[in-house]
Amino acid sequence: MNMKRTIEMILMTLLIVLAAVFVGSTLMSCSSDSDDTVDNQKEIELKNFSNSGCKNRYMSRAEDDSNASFEYSVLHDGYLYINHRNVMFNCCPGTIGADIQVDGNKILIGEYETEDMCDCDCPYDLGYEVGPLVEGKSYTIYIGYKGQELKVAEFTFKNSMSGTWESHSAWPFDTEADKNIKNENTVRGGEVYDGWGKPEVDESDPLAVFFRDELHGPYWDGAGNEFKTFFEQGSWDEEDCLVINSSQEFQEAYMGTKDLPEVDFSKYTLLIGKTWGGDSSYRLDEVILRDKVVIYELETRLLHYVDRGAYAAIVDIYYWRLYPKLEKKDIVLKRTVKDVND
Repeated sequence: MNMKRTIEMILMTLLIVLAAVFVGSTLMSCSSDSDDTVDNQKEIELKNFSNSGCKNRYMSRAEDDSNASFEYSVLHDGYLYINHRNVMFNCCPGTIGADIQVDGNKILIGEYETEDMCDCDCPYDLGYEVGPLVEGKSYTIYIGYKGQELKVAEFTFKNSMSGTWESHSAWPFDTEADKNIKNENTVRGGEVYDGWGKPEVDESDPLAVFFRDELHGPYWDGAGNEFKTFFEQGSWDEEDCLVINSSQEFQEAYMGTKDLPEVDFSKYTLLIGKTWGGDSSYRLDEVILRDKVVIYELETRLLHYVDRGAYAAIVDIYYWRLYPKLEKKDIVLKRTVKDVND
């Protein structure tokens, strides 16, 4: 009887051990599968951007269609190198760059310039890496630039792939690729020219009154005390823009002492910006916000009245705009100047 009980206990112990080993093995397997899933879902990024500089400023815009191309090759670790050859941008483009947005297996790349100050265009070669991509997975890449229709490449990623993409006029969304967010009744705003007195505003609008009084550059009183509101002392030819989406961000951006007016940030995004004129003959004509799908482009259009007498070397121009709630994506600043006569 004792021997039988001993054997039963030994068998029971073995069963318990085997069950524990099986469960432990299963748990480790689940953990391993989970880790692999995380690795396969690494965020796709765009990195190592470069541009060739102006290759030939005498090439015409019409030549772009026949000379532009998209070359690609895999470099390392699932990163695809894209070389956009002969993309046309201004001869004086400011900053040339690219941003990325990913929606499932759709990769949207927006190439941009921040200025177009010269009356000529140049072909540039733009290069950048996109990844990490997953072996055997299908992707569609859309590349948009300079208001052109977006270029499409559909492919299954392989670590040994290389070649040239053809351009197609296709876009997977209902929205336009380059859409102005117009200054309609849903958009409010104003401008303040530093040192020119205070602009006239609607006294019943607390936000307009607040910015009339508080939107200015830093200054010092006779005792040497500095007064700042939204902007630090910066370079004379520097543009800046604050994007505010909450009451906390509004409070953190403001360096003054007054109470902030109420803004319903569940419905609106507040932009507070700074641009500049070469002297007092410059005026801010328009502030245009464009939805470029991957980014927003904020253009400040200035008018230069060439036949006016001017004083002051540089004029700081501040502005604010309250837009219907914007998506969370980068805003690229662009400044243009047009010479006009009275």
